[in-house]
Amino acid sequence: MSARLGSLLAGILVLMFASEGRAFSQPAAVPQNFRELYSSFEHSIDAFDHTVSSQGSGQKSSVVWSAELLTANCNRGRALLNPGTPELIRRELDGMQSLGVKAVTICIGFPVLYQPFYEFNRDPEDYQRFLSFYRKLSADIHGRGLKLIVESSVLFLGSYTQGSGFRLAEYYGTLDSRQLIAGRAQNIIVIAKEVRPDFLNLGSEPDTEGKLSGQPVFKTPNGYSQTISYFVNQLKQAGVTGIPIGAGVGTWQPQGADFVRALLGTGIDYLDLHVYPVNRNYLENAITYADMAQAAGKQVAISEAWLMKMGTSDASRVDSTRDPGVFARDRYTFWAPLDQKFLGALVKYSNWKKLMYFSPYWSRYFWSYVDYDASSESIPAGEAMQQASRAAVLASQERKVSATGEFYKDQIR
Repeated sequence: MSARLGSLLAGILVLMFASEGRAFSQPAAVPQNFRELYSSFEHSIDAFDHTVSSQGSGQKSSVVWSAELLTANCNRGRALLNPGTPELIRRELDGMQSLGVKAVTICIGFPVLYQPFYEFNRDPEDYQRFLSFYRKLSADIHGRGLKLIVESSVLFLGSYTQGSGFRLAEYYGTLDSRQLIAGRAQNIIVIAKEVRPDFLNLGSEPDTEGKLSGQPVFKTPNGYSQTISYFVNQLKQAGVTGIPIGAGVGTWQPQGADFVRALLGTGIDYLDLHVYPVNRNYLENAITYADMAQAAGKQVAISEAWLMKMGTSDASRVDSTRDPGVFARDRYTFWAPLDQKFLGALVKYSNWKKLMYFSPYWSRYFWSYVDYDASSESIPAGEAMQQASRAAVLASQERKVSATGEFYKDQIR
């Protein structure tokens, strides 16, 4: 689910993010049409939490606690170059620091820092503008004493990048697998040399990358691991040192163990996981994959995690790389207690497995949710996301933090 909803996030981006106030509320009643889903999620999270609590020592470890910096979402494209964007980012960073995070996570997906793309996009001067934007962003983040985690997969299509000013679908259609991989490698090298993140993730969703790019090379453990190995070798040949390099899978990935096993031989420093659905054995996979990595002498991290409100039946008929409807469900206030359970269990897990970092994705719900009513489900997904944006704006004006934000703050304190 990497780097979600660029254009839909754009409406969010007058958020934030001063946090002197606190907003606690009683748990909202779960609507009838969501009760079965809610109950199934709660059961899965409770079972995972029990496993972690019974096997872990309960001791804190040196996890770098992070959160997604949504105002800098790379899917926003040329909107990042707007004059008001730096102020939006500054305010969000202020809010993040008030919660106590020690890092922020951003995406710089292909082809944002790949110069040939801007010739295709008919705005060649934008390459230097984006390069300057990310250099300054990195300097500002590091100047606050925060670490920077960068993800470097590919940009999304359709509604996710609507309004980005990027002709992505057309561009992807001009690339074969060799050209895509070479371009991604160059994008990664520029990130490492010019942005200088503290952690660099080469990709954690081979299934998503395969769907977006249309390239089958990402769809098999061997093809994906060979691609990651190529990226690692290109970084070495470019003289990049001192930056931990990671790659991984989503815990929902079919044949996930085979993908992880292949990745551990690519030269990466750590396994990076994405955790969203809690259906089936997806949460337990986080334990299995961490154990595999640590047995191979690798560290583990989570660069994206949020409770995805998608049931088992949804998974067979909804393509979340194209349909934002599932993500629109996140906005409802009644999910807050379950979001907190999810985060609490993963914070325990992160301490138990001594993760390098842990970074929740939908950090805007650290500021506010939207109450559910009978008409809510008829609202189109894009409009629903805007509704959540307006609620976040109001919360920021009133200097409030949601109960979920306060919960995360307390957990990582």
